[in-house]
Amino acid sequence: MMQGNTNVKLVLEEARINHTEDICDLVNLAYRGDKGWTKETGLLGGDRSNIEEVQAYMSDPSPKLAYLQLIILVVGTLGVVVTYLFNLFEGNWFFGLVGREFLEQPIWVKLGIVVAALIFLFNVTMTVLQGKKTAISNILLLGLWALALLFLFAFYNPANLALDKEYWWYVIHLWVEGV
Repeated sequence: MMQGNTNVKLVLEEARINHTEDICDLVNLAYRGDKGWTKETGLLGGDRSNIEEVQAYMSDPSPKLAYLQLIILVVGTLGVVVTYLFNLFEGNWFFGLVGREFLEQPIWVKLGIVVAALIFLFNVTMTVLQGKKTAISNILLLGLWALALLFLFAFYNPANLALDKEYWWYVIHLWVEGV
């Protein structure tokens, strides 16, 4: 048997800046106090979030760049799948497979990954800089920039096998395990 008001109308809408106080209250209720679904009260004190942080996270510096990043990633993924399945551009240095284990993406896809990563880093960096700067956020940001730089080793394919495996290790292990 249902009790209470069963005529509740659920409205879903995009969160806006004028919703920040309600979002902050919901986050703090969820993580702090006796009524939240996760209780960090015994581990941490104070509020989980504040209005300034929520406003900083909601103010995406460039939503158009985020959509461009999504398009680049979708097109790149589809291009890689088509290239892997059908090997349409065999022998072509720009569109064909490179032949390195786990780094065989075509050059145009690697360039797309770099552009999408730079867009992502720009948006994340600007968001973090607008919010409260903490040691953790600064370390995470530094790690993201280091990972972006380490991917550049994917473009270099030396003739020396030992050097190739060293650069391969930077890209594969630090990207997979670091991310």
